[in-house]
Amino acid sequence: MEQRKRNALVAVIVLIVVPIALILLWNAWREPGTLVAYTYRGGIAGTEQMVVYYRDGRVVVSGDEGREFELSDGQLARLEDALTAGDWPRQPIVYGEPLPDGFQHDISYDGHIITAYDTSDLPGWLQDVLDALGRV
Repeated sequence: MEQRKRNALVAVIVLIVVPIALILLWNAWREPGTLVAYTYRGGIAGTEQMVVYYRDGRVVVSGDEGREFELSDGQLARLEDALTAGDWPRQPIVYGEPLPDGFQHDISYDGHIITAYDTSDLPGWLQDVLDALGRV
């Protein structure tokens, strides 16, 4: 009987708390002030970070080293230039293939999501976007 109560409690937590957490995360990604969300993961150490760049210049980094800072006007302009020059598709697209100990880059911008793996044959506009995100 005690095990049933415990299982019921776990089920309630999963059915209520998890969807609420997912909704909050979705709203953070879809916040009107969000310019671009960038997640990268991989490498030998298994690094994973999510970086959200806001239109007002704020940057929030979560993951291995959570922090928040602001871009200068010049940095924000360079990032916006790289993003707007990009050939953004109308549906999610994957560039490259996973490599052992390589990195996966997920970029969410203007309703589009792109996944790119470390490779030398990325389109120039996408490499420019990754460079701009990495320079910050």
